[in-house]
Amino acid sequence: MKRTSLTFRLLVWYAAWLVGILLGAGIVLEVGLSQYLIKDLSLIQQQKAVRIAETIRTWYQYPTGRSLADEIDLRFAPQAREWLLRVTDRQGKLIYPASEEADPLNGVPIVPSAGVQEAQLPDGTRVIIGKVAAFGGGWIDVGESLEPLQSRIRQIMAWFLILASFFAPMAMMGAWLLVRQTLAPVEHIAAAAARITSHSLSERLPVPTQKDEIAHLSETLNQMISRLDDAFQLNRRFLADASHELRTPLTILKGELEQTLRDRKLDMGLQVTLGTLFEEVERLSHLVDSLLTLSRLDSGDAFEEWAPVDLSEVATATAEQMELLAQDKTLTVTCQAVDQAWVYGNRARLKQIVVNLLDNAIQHTDSGGGITITVRSNTKEALLEVQDTGGGIPEEAVPHLFERFFRVDKARSRELGGAGIGLSIVKAICHAHHGRVEVESRLGFGSTFRVFLPKTYI
Repeated sequence: MKRTSLTFRLLVWYAAWLVGILLGAGIVLEVGLSQYLIKDLSLIQQQKAVRIAETIRTWYQYPTGRSLADEIDLRFAPQAREWLLRVTDRQGKLIYPASEEADPLNGVPIVPSAGVQEAQLPDGTRVIIGKVAAFGGGWIDVGESLEPLQSRIRQIMAWFLILASFFAPMAMMGAWLLVRQTLAPVEHIAAAAARITSHSLSERLPVPTQKDEIAHLSETLNQMISRLDDAFQLNRRFLADASHELRTPLTILKGELEQTLRDRKLDMGLQVTLGTLFEEVERLSHLVDSLLTLSRLDSGDAFEEWAPVDLSEVATATAEQMELLAQDKTLTVTCQAVDQAWVYGNRARLKQIVVNLLDNAIQHTDSGGGITITVRSNTKEALLEVQDTGGGIPEEAVPHLFERFFRVDKARSRELGGAGIGLSIVKAICHAHHGRVEVESRLGFGSTFRVFLPKTYI
């Protein structure tokens, strides 16, 4: 589980809250239980003192022939019950027990007031004492050690910690299951969203059956995708219609200029001007054809005939056909495609990949350089590699190479007739064939374009 994931953060927060609640509950339990038991113990000491006071009053009113100390021992047996009992007269002299050495509260000052007193014995034992006035004056102090009570509280807290340590992991497991169950639709939505591209905007995100906030989010995203789909469809229709409408007048204009240029009676200056116009019209025609190709690729109408195609044969034949263009710049084209590499696709579009990559390499490689075409395959993929010895591509421009109308050197690309669409077409064709295209380049060391396509068997 990643530390940055929402599940991890929710569990951390839940664990923090759980620890805080258990800690707070433990403190409240210990303090509350301690106060309750001390209060209860204090009441018991008061009741003991009252009972002893009644016995003393009865003893004075109706003597039994026994001493007061014997009467108290007979009726209450303080030592056997571990009572801390002390009875004094109005002068503060001990009546019970008989001597200070036997006084269990020796060292605790006599406070002439009724109520409850908490004190500490010389040995450090904390005691709780109930005090009432004795008959005929004096005071009765009855106490009990707090150690048994504190021991009981410690035992209860130990059980609390044991139960907390047992139930806390169960609570964490339950929280993890709850978070996973709650966020599972989010993971499904994220996986579905990752599959949606500009070519698959007709797909929609799954909507959970439970109508909660996640379902509302999914429905809202689906509405957004629907609006994007409409916008893309409108853009594709516009691109296709505009390209189609421009082809006819450009073709007519190109033909008229070509026919006019054949007239030998034209003035030389006019011929130069018309020649420049012809080149611009030809460049516009090439641009319109490229835009129409992109429009067809986006809509999926450019792949009507699919069949097994030997990529090695396509690369070899295309390299031979384009060798004349390379010879015009004194470039050497080497094709290393000996083994067969069968892929399933449209032969014309696969050839267009080779044409565009070779044309790009020829345009950006200086005279005397070399271009190498390599085709090889493994058990899963066929690889087409076009490597040149040109000047290379700046590192900051590499991520934008396959964007439409992007040109590394705008001035030079315009001189060569490029519009920045050729590599976009390569990427679109690769995507339609469930493949990918990559580029590796270093300034001064040339560039290498690699096309990976799923391999097929015949």
